[in-house]
Amino acid sequence: MNQVTFIIIAIVLVLLEEFVLANNRYFWLGGILPTVGTIGLIFIWLQTPQLRFYDYIMLPFCFLFMLYSWGYGHYRYKKRVSHKYQTIHMSNMRTFH
Repeated sequence: MNQVTFIIIAIVLVLLEEFVLANNRYFWLGGILPTVGTIGLIFIWLQTPQLRFYDYIMLPFCFLFMLYSWGYGHYRYKKRVSHKYQTIHMSNMRTFH
């Protein structure tokens, strides 16, 4: 049950990061979860007495995934704003011609 709860919480946090925090005009807001996640990963790494090979692979993977989701969310925001600007610009051009 503990692993299922962890997976559900991880999925909710990833969705929150992708669609809410990183997908807005404030670039720093999307960095909250990756920063807290990185601090959490370091804390877990320091508190675990014996790490397995799997842990050494998963820790950087989790860190890179958090950074990727932050950057991709901000990219989607820029794309949405650009599309909205182009739509408004095209509709203004149609009304003046």
